[in-house]
Amino acid sequence: MKRPVTDVIRRGFENALANWPLLLFRFGEAVLFAILAVGSVIAIIVPVAVSAGLSKYSPANYSDLNDALLGFLHAYGTLLLYVFVLITVMGFVFIAVHSFVVGGMARILVDAERSAAPSGPRERFRRFNIDRWLEGGRETWWPIFWIYNIAYGVAALVVCIPIMLFSTIAIAAILREFPPVAVGAGCIGLPLVIFLAFATSILAAVWSQKAIVVCVEQRRGANDSLRVGWREARADMSRHFAVAFIMFVIAIGGSGVISMFSLMFSVPSMPHGGGPNAMIALVLLPARLIVTAISSLFSSAVALWSLASFAALSEKK
Repeated sequence: MKRPVTDVIRRGFENALANWPLLLFRFGEAVLFAILAVGSVIAIIVPVAVSAGLSKYSPANYSDLNDALLGFLHAYGTLLLYVFVLITVMGFVFIAVHSFVVGGMARILVDAERSAAPSGPRERFRRFNIDRWLEGGRETWWPIFWIYNIAYGVAALVVCIPIMLFSTIAIAAILREFPPVAVGAGCIGLPLVIFLAFATSILAAVWSQKAIVVCVEQRRGANDSLRVGWREARADMSRHFAVAFIMFVIAIGGSGVISMFSLMFSVPSMPHGGGPNAMIALVLLPARLIVTAISSLFSSAVALWSLASFAALSEKK
């Protein structure tokens, strides 16, 4: 008999808690990403500022829009290419590092799920060690990299289609001076896009996490893992969707509570009449940093719990 959703989530929680050191890898990943993001922003802002100061480009020097665009490309084309390449490279690095971290986590969680007895103390799930994590990361980071790109790429495509459709209708209505049609397209299109974004994000999470478990457990490539993962998830969609939805609600709810505490420390330093109180902001800075760290730890814990729950969903015993 298949485990009910409550048992799946409970077993995933026990697995994640027994292998809690994995949380430190996710937290370290978040810190590394923050450092890389700051470095990337600096690497973009500095050349842009220098180029803007040295360039003599001015739209006022051109009487035609096409000439102005060509002049802009001539003045800043190399800079735009640099920014595009930098963002692309950093995106690859972010996803690759995340795939390695998740691959190592999945190896430990899947091994723990397969070897743990149906009941007993939480220690029956304990399988963490550095060598197993490194082995899982090395073996699976590349297929997991493509699992993320394909699964969320398909989800983004599904959301972009209605955005393009309703945007085209709205722009055509505005150009033809039919404002009611443009407003109607916006009123219909916006809720539809929000609903699709919500639904596809959960489906993409189901698909990708299921495929990751299949990849680690059965040592398959990205395409095979996605195919098998989708087939198995579709055959048992109610449980898979329920687990993903519950994890999504826990993540959003917990983040909302933490954000309220963050706001409590931010309000006193906000501008009041004569401007922001720098002294209060400085005094509250450690508390805000602690809340930020707690938020990152919470997000990492929910991600670990979710992956362990999907390992429990794929139980073969």
